[in-house]
Amino acid sequence: MPRINGTRGRGRPPKYVTDDMGNVIVGLSIDRSNGVYYNTHWRREGGKMFFGTHKVKAIQKYLQWRAEKSDKSVVIADNKFTPKQLRVIVDDGEDEYTYQLAELPESTIIEMCRTFLSSNSPHTAAQKLGIPKLSLLDDDDISKIKPPLTLDNIRDIYLNRTINPLSKNQKNEVLSWWGQFQSIINAKTIRDITRQDISSYQNQIHDLRNKKDYSPTWIKHRFDLIKTVLRYAQKQAEDSTDINRVLGYCQQFVYPKKNPPKPKPISKNNYNKLLDHVRDNPKYRSMLLLSLNCAMYPIDVTNVRLDDINLENRTLIMQRQKTGVIRVAVLWGETVEAITDYLRTKTDNSQYLYISKIGKKYKAIRLRRLFNSWLNKLGLDSTLCWEHIRDGAQTVGARAGIPLDTIRYLMGHKVSGITDHYLMRSPDLVRELCEVIRKHYLE
Repeated sequence: MPRINGTRGRGRPPKYVTDDMGNVIVGLSIDRSNGVYYNTHWRREGGKMFFGTHKVKAIQKYLQWRAEKSDKSVVIADNKFTPKQLRVIVDDGEDEYTYQLAELPESTIIEMCRTFLSSNSPHTAAQKLGIPKLSLLDDDDISKIKPPLTLDNIRDIYLNRTINPLSKNQKNEVLSWWGQFQSIINAKTIRDITRQDISSYQNQIHDLRNKKDYSPTWIKHRFDLIKTVLRYAQKQAEDSTDINRVLGYCQQFVYPKKNPPKPKPISKNNYNKLLDHVRDNPKYRSMLLLSLNCAMYPIDVTNVRLDDINLENRTLIMQRQKTGVIRVAVLWGETVEAITDYLRTKTDNSQYLYISKIGKKYKAIRLRRLFNSWLNKLGLDSTLCWEHIRDGAQTVGARAGIPLDTIRYLMGHKVSGITDHYLMRSPDLVRELCEVIRKHYLE
């Protein structure tokens, strides 16, 4: 092969490798005995370097090696191009070789340019690229050059939070609701999202809610989650400009009005039928009594821990799992007796009061199914549900003229102006209310 100066060196000319397009890779040869690629001029380059047996990968490794020796850095990932897209032209010089890459995918070139500009100062970039106007860029300009976060990136930032990590159920909700958001707006990065995308998402969620007759809470949970994920990423991101913009778009979310509360208190007759039905099962009997005594939902019953109750003092003080608000109650003699009978049969070491036969903490849906089976056996109205027991406690207290704040203490609701901790919420505050509920249902 002729040299740059038009002369040929002494001896047989070296046999260089050619790529699949017929371009000569000067300085790279193959050992025919074992198929391994190596540096042709290894004697003057300090020894042999081996680049494997795969031609395309060998060409990549060789070029990167040559670049490193000349104090340059080029990284080409296998997934960035196909073999036919790799085209190399190398000029033959005395001791050094230069090269250039052509026909790389446009996305690869753009990514390399962005990386270069974002990792060098505007002044340095202007000098190296020979484009003086680059020196006029400011930090805001550079931040816009950097690749934007993808929606998958933003989701994963929230999913993988290490402070107050998400539970398995919370992660599943994020995957489901954020996935629904992504599928509707059909954008890959946060920078791609427009105001119209957010409007489209809102409209489709409202349409789905109306079609399926979902509750206002169904929409609220989804809208709130989108904003929560974005706000978390906003705090973690190096540049939050795009996230701020999209959060601004989310201000247009219109939440449906909440359905007015319509408590459906269970009747005294139906409650006592259920209580009588489980009279020989201390676990279920204590569940029904505790639920009415403390105005609890099924999920609240399943979350009661052994250290939440004091059978000697006949009190309950517990923190609601969902809201963190303290609930207090004075336990009835009937409730204490039923729990005591149940504890005599409890053999597990769980911190929770109620554990299923398979040794696991109950789930609320399990209690609802159990309640429905009791209704079926007793021939009671199938529209009754466990939540109506809590409604009964609330309604009886209100009809008896008990102050609303007192009822809130029992139900574990926030009270305006009152600090929600153990010292401020005492079971004595609800003693009268608990007795009113007992007299109505058990006497």
